[in-house]
Amino acid sequence: MAITPVPAMTDTPPFPALADRAAGTYNAKAYAFGSHMSDTFNSELVAVATNVQGNAADAAASATTATTKASEATSSASNAASSAASALTAPGTSATSATSLLIGTGSKSLIIQTSKAYSVGQSVVIADSASPSANWMWGQITSYDAGTGALVVNVKEAGGSGTYGSWAVSLSSSPGLAAPRIVRSPRASNTMLGASDQATLIDITGGTFSQTFAAAAVLGNGWCCWLRNSGTGDITLDPNGAELIDGLSSYIMYPGEARLIQCNGTTLTSMVISPFNKTFTVSSNFIKPPGYTDFGGVTWNGGRGGSGGSGYNTTNGFPGSGGSGGTGGEGGWFTIGASKLGASSTVTIGAGGSGGTATNIANAAGGAEGAGGTTSFGPISLAIDDYGPWFARKNGGNGSSIGSPPTAGVAARGGGGGGGGGAGGNQGNTVGAGGTSITGGNGGSGGAQNTTGVAGAARGGGGGGGGGASADGTMSGPGGPGGRGEVCVWGIA
Repeated sequence: MAITPVPAMTDTPPFPALADRAAGTYNAKAYAFGSHMSDTFNSELVAVATNVQGNAADAAASATTATTKASEATSSASNAASSAASALTAPGTSATSATSLLIGTGSKSLIIQTSKAYSVGQSVVIADSASPSANWMWGQITSYDAGTGALVVNVKEAGGSGTYGSWAVSLSSSPGLAAPRIVRSPRASNTMLGASDQATLIDITGGTFSQTFAAAAVLGNGWCCWLRNSGTGDITLDPNGAELIDGLSSYIMYPGEARLIQCNGTTLTSMVISPFNKTFTVSSNFIKPPGYTDFGGVTWNGGRGGSGGSGYNTTNGFPGSGGSGGTGGEGGWFTIGASKLGASSTVTIGAGGSGGTATNIANAAGGAEGAGGTTSFGPISLAIDDYGPWFARKNGGNGSSIGSPPTAGVAARGGGGGGGGGAGGNQGNTVGAGGTSITGGNGGSGGAQNTTGVAGAARGGGGGGGGGASADGTMSGPGGPGGRGEVCVWGIA
């Protein structure tokens, strides 16, 4: 029977080099390499082995029917069958070694099987059989003796650490061949990142804590992982000892951010994959994370409180007038270059204004309301307009009085105005509705007779006016407080 030619194998695409990070092609090359190994290389290797095994079977069949040299033919068939089995488990470009080796760069000598298809200049990965993704070395063959199995490799890159005595050796155009898969590891508290986290997606799903790292020398040159903050807390990246990450001793990963972390054996660097989005509801500090060209955001001032309702009107014998609703707080977008912010920027959240006090004094007006506080983010304040367009504040509604119904607060893009308070007399006990807001907080509605105005919602809603006093000597309603301000900021890489 005729021998079937061995099927051709597709060239393996190169694994990305460290320089590809800066060129922005690292992930694309890594994906192409991994796809080739899983979708093409395995199936083609099986096809080659099947071909060899098929040819061996044909040779064996020919041997049984041959009338001459039966012993030679039988021997050839046996040898071919052995070669086929070897091809399935240990092809000419794969080998094993029991030589004890310390992981590191430089010349490494080991003994592998004889008669392998290795030649000087080829690149190989020497991977620990127990943990190939964590402990490996990559370099070029400087010599190979096919008769003795003596192999010498000039190791250029390595991952992991320690001395091991069970190795798998295979051809590779790039280092890290032993870790084509990405495994997700969720966590909500700190576990030190070590060599075994190579090529792992560390998904932080909750908590606020410091994420620590093993020493860079332990992680090794070429170690990397993906780190994502998918929770709502702030995660501080804290390298080992005095080591640095992106040139800093530490910094915060805010919610929503994802980074590729890489080690060169001495220090850590990162690349932003997904930017953060952080909301400040109380005054604090913003720690500028590296890797961004600009920062965008929205700020809202605190809303003004509603005024208190008036006392009973003894002149006309009517209940007191309702208090006026508070003005909604301003809001505005901003964009600022990263270079214009310091390492730490003060974030001030404007408080909502206080509501005016009530009164039980006949013919007296209710207490005056308090103004909302100013919100700022570093150099950005709604008092200036250097960094973006501001949303104008909107007035609250008027309280009711004799012959005049209460009015609603005005809708806004910033904080909405508060509604006017209710009163008695010929207007009954109706109240004004709070104004709505597209991006900020809605205004609070006015209070009914003798009732407190409703507080404005957060993001600068104005407070509702208090209700007027219903009878002589009765206490009117106080005004509702305004809603607090807020800052939302996000990174632009």
